[in-house]
Amino acid sequence: MNKSYFPILICLIRGLSKVMEADLNKSAKKLDLTITELNFLWTIFYEEEPTVSRIAELTILDSSTVTQVLSRLKKKQLVSIYKKGEDSRFSYVKLTNKGNKKRELSTTYNEYTLLKFFYKELDNPEERKKMEITLDYLRKINHYFHGEEFVNWVYSLPKKLEKELEKNDHF
Repeated sequence: MNKSYFPILICLIRGLSKVMEADLNKSAKKLDLTITELNFLWTIFYEEEPTVSRIAELTILDSSTVTQVLSRLKKKQLVSIYKKGEDSRFSYVKLTNKGNKKRELSTTYNEYTLLKFFYKELDNPEERKKMEITLDYLRKINHYFHGEEFVNWVYSLPKKLEKELEKNDHF
């Protein structure tokens, strides 16, 4: 690829990001949440009882932003924040029943146009192969910028999501 393709790459990634953001925003708004709050509910669900610093790591946000978002989620009674045992250095976060119900509801919205596109493309073996190559490259980029632990976590999500989809065949 020629270096002059860089503006094309930037614009195509931004365009894809806008579609994804619009899809997530529709779902989040129906739940009276922001995209970030919805992302946190899913991150906490996947991690079960993460620390505040672990949430910051996985959402690629700074700790002060994470604390602000968690404060809003706690006010909405969607998460509980607590200390374990005598070690008060770490705060842990857990979904409340209400928070878990909101997260589950986000799977019922059939407005994820980007997912619909991907699912359609996966039916074609040639397109599926292209997508695998693209995913591998995106993995490489994220590994470079965010590290192996982040990439390993991302690649662990499908197994966790499969369990969820078995319960709610919505996506």
